[in-house]
Amino acid sequence: MRDYVAMARAHWLGLSAFAVVGVLLAALAALLTTPQYTARAEMVVVADTGSATDLVQGSEYTQKQVRTFSALATRQVVVQPAMAELGLTGSTAAVVERLSATSVLGTNVISVTATDPSPQAAADLANAVAKHLTAAVGDIVPSLPDGSKSVRLEPITTATPPAQPTSPRVVLWILLGAIGGLALGATLITLRQLVDTKVRDEASAVSLVGAPLLGAVTVHRGRAPVPAPAGSPQAEEYRQLRTSIAALAAGGRRLVAVTSSVPGEGTTATAVNLASVLAAAGDRVCLVEANLRRPRLAGQLGLEQRDGLTSVLTGGVPLEDAVAAQGPGLPDVLTSGPLTAHPSELLATSRMRELLAELTERYDHVVLDCPPVLPVTDAVVVGRLCHGVVLVVGAGAVRRHEVRAAAATLAAGGVPVVGLVANRVPRTAWSRYGDALPAAETPAAPAAAPGGPTGAEPVDAPAGDAPDSADEAPRTLGGAVRAADVARHLERAPRPAAAPVPPDHDTPAAPPAARAPAEDDPATPGPADDATVGDGDTAPDPGTTRDRQAGGGPAGDGHTSDAPPPAAPLPHASPEQSTPREAVLRDDSSFVRG
Repeated sequence: MRDYVAMARAHWLGLSAFAVVGVLLAALAALLTTPQYTARAEMVVVADTGSATDLVQGSEYTQKQVRTFSALATRQVVVQPAMAELGLTGSTAAVVERLSATSVLGTNVISVTATDPSPQAAADLANAVAKHLTAAVGDIVPSLPDGSKSVRLEPITTATPPAQPTSPRVVLWILLGAIGGLALGATLITLRQLVDTKVRDEASAVSLVGAPLLGAVTVHRGRAPVPAPAGSPQAEEYRQLRTSIAALAAGGRRLVAVTSSVPGEGTTATAVNLASVLAAAGDRVCLVEANLRRPRLAGQLGLEQRDGLTSVLTGGVPLEDAVAAQGPGLPDVLTSGPLTAHPSELLATSRMRELLAELTERYDHVVLDCPPVLPVTDAVVVGRLCHGVVLVVGAGAVRRHEVRAAAATLAAGGVPVVGLVANRVPRTAWSRYGDALPAAETPAAPAAAPGGPTGAEPVDAPAGDAPDSADEAPRTLGGAVRAADVARHLERAPRPAAAPVPPDHDTPAAPPAARAPAEDDPATPGPADDATVGDGDTAPDPGTTRDRQAGGGPAGDGHTSDAPPPAAPLPHASPEQSTPREAVLRDDSSFVRG
């Protein structure tokens, strides 16, 4: 029963359409049907008897004769005289079809009904048949010794022209049309469910994979831009996915691979949007294209870069030169690089493991865009090196047995599926809530500090993201929510062991000790913000950084900040382009906690 209720809820729009079509067809049929009027005349069979014994016998006799007299009403001996009286032409059979005679059960009453498009013609025909039926009964019943008839018919109701037609019954027809439309729609939907093996919604995907649903992305009309615009409903849905990924990161799962069962389910778009919303929350994110078969990441992001993952794995290019930095609030990107003849073998090397450990050391989140599971084995190879796999299930693009096969393949390879993303699911009422999300307001330019940039000079942060003051909470759909809460949550959670940070080859190493920046000199970056960890240096302790902020350093809202210390920038990014982690967290105007 639950399956039928779930089917009705999932396809209520189609069922409603079938019901409306049934109602319209029934109403149209009623409109085109000629109204029919029915008139009725009633007679009673009376027996003439003398004594009480004869009365009882006559009553039994008349009850037996009622059926005979009722059948006699539609015979030619009655119908032809009635037609002659009314001047009706045509066959007797056509008139008989408009007549009916019935007897009331347990009584001696005979009812003669006539149907005609004209109310008066129906009444006249019923009265004429009743009149000639009475005469025919008098001719066939035996007579008594005194010459009177033993049985006779006496009229008790004379037919009158009816005021309302008896056919069509518009209300009944419309009700039957609605029921018939619903029945037809339910039948067709059930047949489609039995024949169609594609995944259509997130509930089916969860039941097939057996992993929790991390997020659901609704279908986009037309070609969806990548990444999704900040004010679109899809962007809000990816922010909900970010909340789930942040919970995984709190448990130490910061290195995740995004894959699917078959091509065309939106794996690359999901990986790009996930990395974008994670970076918008102030986290250091690296998006790695591990699809060495059909790379698409560089083309979607508009990157022109020849070196990439294969270049680093083969030792031809250092990691610092292969990673493309897109700027503050955006993820760094490591594209696939030149194609190789043996992608699976290259991904399974120890250098790939070392590279992922190095990326995990430098970034808060590492998102890998992998090829689908069923066509090639690359996703299983990469999944073994990650903390888990996020399986993308494209509604309407993958079949149930393909999703089951992909989940079984990952399980056989020892790859944990930490959750799934239902992509291109139908829109619902709750998913349309994000349509009313207003665009980010452009705040007024703050007063320029001495030696700092003026209002006419360009700034590094994008317009419309930075608040007016350091303690201003971001405007979100659910209210004022400080992004530092997420940083504190990630700081308390255990994380996997990280590999050592490689030395810096382009910029000089920061001195071991440096004075803290003065409060009246915000343009001077402190060692905890922009200092690069060089050879032999030790990364700043997170607890020391928090103590320094609690003692008087800028904490964003005047409270003690539990945000982790900003990481050293990659050598390819200049110190002027690097943005402190706290500033990025305060500038996020789109994060909504789940």
